Amino acid sequence: MPTSQLPKFGKPPVTEVVCGIYFENLDALQVPLVGRLWERLKHDFPRAETKPTLPPTISASGPSDMFIQLQFGAAEPSPFPRIWFVSEDDSSLVQLQRDRLIINWRRRDADARYPSYDIISTKLREVVDIFSDFTKEENIGTLITIGLEIGYVNTLLYGHELAGPEDVGTVIPMLAWRPKGEAPRFPVTGLGWNADLGLPGGGSLSVTLNTTHRPSDGRGVARLDLLARKFSPNLATSAIWEWFDLAHEAIVTTFADITDAGVQHEVWGREK
Repeated sequence: MPTSQLPKFGKPPVTEVVCGIYFENLDALQVPLVGRLWERLKHDFPRAETKPTLPPTISASGPSDMFIQLQFGAAEPSPFPRIWFVSEDDSSLVQLQRDRLIINWRRRDADARYPSYDIISTKLREVVDIFSDFTKEENIGTLITIGLEIGYVNTLLYGHELAGPEDVGTVIPMLAWRPKGEAPRFPVTGLGWNADLGLPGGGSLSVTLNTTHRPSDGRGVARLDLLARKFSPNLATSAIWEWFDLAHEAIVTTFADITDAGVQHEVWGREK
């Protein structure tokens, strides 16, 4: 389905988007080379930071897509951290380590507009092309893609979309604790739920909701995450971007299917 035909929201509750690729470990990627790569990214990402390395990802999404990436034997020849290349407004960043490259968008201001999937996926494609050329020119190795990931974090505020954890059913009807208008027999102090869906193009979509508190101010929220992943040895380049489009479509349509139509129109400004 073309992006233009998908449900669209003027004020979606999305607060973070992650979109990236996993690849076979690049042992030859060394810290001194990072500066040369940063020169190619600096125009859009003028700040660099180092972070602890994320652990290897293990994912199984069906027999044909099962892939496990683990390190055995001796430790890495030299440690390589996770590098962040950050945009000037702090809303976008590229995360790089020896086995993955990920683009993040983060809502840093309550009034900031979500830039759209097309913009984020186009930027990922640009950065992947830059990094692929860089690894060849620096004799680091060939980029062999083995995993894909796209995820959306939606933050539902208490006092805005819902009153509290007992009220989650007003936003996600299938999670209604009691029939509409009836209070729970006992106080609901927290809620957790998840579902795993298979994707037509391979991989899986995980839908998770948890009640928690926002780190910035401690305000109560329900966090609704939709994360699509596909892992398979040596994914064909031609299939990568098609899968991202299919996974994005699955995320948007699933979000629209499970959330209340009234909230979509009255709170999030659904346009179609």
